[in-house]
Amino acid sequence: MGTRGRIKLHAPFYKADKISVVKENEERIISIPYEGNGYEFEAIEMMRCMSEGLLESPVMPLDESVAVMETMDRIRSCINLCFPYD
Repeated sequence: MGTRGRIKLHAPFYKADKISVVKENEERIISIPYEGNGYEFEAIEMMRCMSEGLLESPVMPLDESVAVMETMDRIRSCINLCFPYD
């Protein structure tokens, strides 16, 4: 959601095949075919990086990935969420 509109994922959010773009009370539905298990974009990017001899993705560098994981760990700590392997 922003100052000029919002985007709504259709259910189920984790594998939505449609989104609604709402701007100035107008809604436009965009169909997006759902493929794979949700990690296909990461796998495609990893294959691209490997074929180009890159050690990390310029799209999502290692330091950004680590920052995301640290944020998720802080959130888990705040809500007392522990996994069996912790």
